[in-house]
Amino acid sequence: MIFNCFYRCFNLLVVLLGMSLVAVGCFKNDESAEMKRINDEINLIIACTNGSLSEAELYSNRLGTVNFVSIKGDTPLNAAVANGNFEVVKFLIKQGAKPSLKDSYGLSAMETARKYKQYDIEKYISNIKE
Repeated sequence: MIFNCFYRCFNLLVVLLGMSLVAVGCFKNDESAEMKRINDEINLIIACTNGSLSEAELYSNRLGTVNFVSIKGDTPLNAAVANGNFEVVKFLIKQGAKPSLKDSYGLSAMETARKYKQYDIEKYISNIKE
């Protein structure tokens, strides 16, 4: 719950900061595009954390990738795994998510599944060939 609240607050801060900086002309168009990308990454992480498959689809389509480490150090797959969101995990794998991609704690999706005792997800991931 606190994790979810933190990301929503952080996301709002990033959006407001980006809007403020664009409004005063601190960003050029490509830098504004960079802020939009970062915002979409954060929104994808939130969707994966919350188990929102429709939002995960939306933001992964916008980004064109699901293989990244966010500015806060999370990967979409690890966020879904840690919170037991199996349907989102399966979606991310179908979209090409790499279970070996490590977050800022040095954990792969398999290690995250073990840490959070998501044994069904751990078994599923163990059968993925990269």
